[in-house]
Amino acid sequence: MIRILELFGEPILNGGQESFAINVVNSLEPNKYHIDFLTPYSADNKEYENILRKRKSNIYALGLDFNPGGIKFNTAKPIKKFLKQHKYDIVHINSGSTFFLAIAAYISKSLGVKKVIVHSHSSGEKENIKHKLIKFFAAFFFSLCADEICAPSLEAAKWKFSKKLISKKLIIIKNGIDINRFKFSPSKRKDMRKELRISDDTLLLGHVGRFTEEKNQVFLVNLLTYLRNTKFKLILIGDGDTFTKVKAVSKKLAISKNIYFVGRKNNPEDYLQAMDVFLLPSKYEGLGLVAIEAQCSGLPVIASNMVPKDIKITPHVSFLSINDVQGWIHKLKEYSRFERKDESNLIKKSGFDEIALRKNMKKLYTLNQTNSYTR
Repeated sequence: MIRILELFGEPILNGGQESFAINVVNSLEPNKYHIDFLTPYSADNKEYENILRKRKSNIYALGLDFNPGGIKFNTAKPIKKFLKQHKYDIVHINSGSTFFLAIAAYISKSLGVKKVIVHSHSSGEKENIKHKLIKFFAAFFFSLCADEICAPSLEAAKWKFSKKLISKKLIIIKNGIDINRFKFSPSKRKDMRKELRISDDTLLLGHVGRFTEEKNQVFLVNLLTYLRNTKFKLILIGDGDTFTKVKAVSKKLAISKNIYFVGRKNNPEDYLQAMDVFLLPSKYEGLGLVAIEAQCSGLPVIASNMVPKDIKITPHVSFLSINDVQGWIHKLKEYSRFERKDESNLIKKSGFDEIALRKNMKKLYTLNQTNSYTR
C-alpha cells in the first residue's frame, strides 16, 4: 500500500484545494492508497473527517494560529516533527502560499520522502516585489526538492513557478468532479426551490465559495442593487473571513431581503439545482472548479475576466470585467430566458470527471519515476 499525505498550507475547511483532495480520496481504492490530511492550523469539516475515517485515514490539525498572507516560518518545526513520527511514501503539498510550498517541499525531501509533489491551486491579482522575491526564492527549493509540480491551469502555474520549472516539471491536473452528483435534476430543482420558498417566477442568481476578499461576494451584493425592482434574487453559499462584512453591506444598501445567506453547506449540488444563473466575480482564481460544477448542473455562468478561460466547457459561459456592471446586468437579462438542460456529457468529454481524475492521480502517485507524463 502506498502511504500519501495531503499537506495543506491553510486550515482545512470547504475551499477548492480541500475539495480537490477529497475528490482524489474518493477516486482511489482504499486498499491500495492510504491517504491522510495534515494542516498546521485547524480543521473544521466533519464530512471530510467521516470520509477519511471510513477509509481508516485521518485529518491531523496541529493547532497553530493562521495568519493569512504572512510568512509561515513557524510551521517548519511542527511539520518536521510530524513527518518524523509519521512515515509517508508521497507528500502532496497544497497551498495558496508559495513560501509554504517551498518550505514544506524542503522539509519533506530532507526527511527522505520518496516523492514530493507541489501543487499550486490559485493565482493572484497582480505581482509585487514581495511576490517576485518569494517566487525567486522558492524556485531554488522546487528545482531541488519537488519531484513534480502541478496546477489546475497555466495561470495558477505561472503565479508560483518559474518558466524554467514549468517547461521541465509542470503537470496540469484537471479537478475532476462527480458527474452524477452535479447533473441537472428537474425534480431536485423543484424540491429545493420549495424548501427555500422561491416562487416559480423568481430568477435566482447564485454563488458558492469561501467568503474572502478575492472571491468578491460584495460585488454581487452591489450588483443586486441595480436589480432592486425586478424578480432577481441572490443566494450565497459559504462562510469565511468576509461573511460579516458582506452581510453588513447588504443591510446598509437595504437589499438584504433579496439575498439568501445560507452559510456553509455540504450539499452545494442541491443549491445549484435551485439557481437560474451562476456568478463568479473573483478577483483571481487558480481555476474556479465550482463554475464547472455549475455547468454540469446545466447553469449558465457569468465570471469575471480574471477567472481562467479553462472553465468554459459549455457555450453558456461569459467573462466580463467587474468594472462593467452594465455588462453584467445585460448578460443577466439575456440569461433570464435561458432554457436549462443536462450538460453532464460535455463535462465528461472535457476530462473534468472523476474517471479522468482517477487515471491522472494514479500516474501522479506512482513511485516509479520512469512512469512520467507527457508534458
